[in-house]
Amino acid sequence: MTDSAMGCEKQGQGQTKILLHFGSQVAMARLFWYFSSNMYLLIAGKILGKTQLRYYAIAVQLALFRLDKMVSTISQVAFPAFSKVQNNHELLRRYYLKIVNVVAFACFPVCWGIFLVAESAVPLFLSSKWLPAVLPLKILSVVTSFRAVHILNAPLEMAVGRPGVTIRNFVIITSALALSFLVGSSYGLEGLAYSWLVFTVVFLITTSITLRLVGLSLAAYIKELRHPFLGTGFMVLVVLLSQKTLHVDGGLVAHAADSVALGLASYFLYDVFFNRAMFAEVRRLLKR
Repeated sequence: MTDSAMGCEKQGQGQTKILLHFGSQVAMARLFWYFSSNMYLLIAGKILGKTQLRYYAIAVQLALFRLDKMVSTISQVAFPAFSKVQNNHELLRRYYLKIVNVVAFACFPVCWGIFLVAESAVPLFLSSKWLPAVLPLKILSVVTSFRAVHILNAPLEMAVGRPGVTIRNFVIITSALALSFLVGSSYGLEGLAYSWLVFTVVFLITTSITLRLVGLSLAAYIKELRHPFLGTGFMVLVVLLSQKTLHVDGGLVAHAADSVALGLASYFLYDVFFNRAMFAEVRRLLKR
């Protein structure tokens, strides 16, 4: 065998090792994602009784409805887009922030909308015996809004060839949630529900780690999300004020329907005045 042939063979073996290493890290990252997403069942199932566990499980199902499907869809779209521009960090930052903004624009009002109508929607659609699930549903809906945008961090880490960062972040998330669940579940259903709020802190920590890979600051990230935050905040404020003043004796159907209609109208009104460019961006993405 010639020297050139041996060199090509060694180069091929080296590339194979790199690909295998990368693939194993990707598989491990997905394993941590699955474990962190289902860990609450392991802990809650051991500590809570069957009745409280049923309340908690239905709250999780409603709050995380379609999130797994969204994870798959976003990853399929984001990873190829990020990979195409992985060597151009300026363009990569622009792509990442744009997709984060679109996901937040769509998910924040939905998640916080569930928070706003949970008290009327649960007894309306499930019956009053499921009322203990209202508080966990409200808290999990808030947390889900942050989880929705956090999903985009992993495709970015993979695109720049840093699956190890994905694993490290999921270790941080899993460890923090496990400790919080263990402490919270000792206080019953409500304690377990409140324990999810630790994710908002972990979200900021792990997102900061991810952003450093492409030279972004957390301040720039939050600034990009200002309109989804402010628009959703305006929606929440309007609906809460209306619930306190207009729906005292209106019944469950009127309470839920009016809250949904007013929430949609107020969020749309905010974006018409302050975030009109987002409508054009969403139309472009839908056309693609």
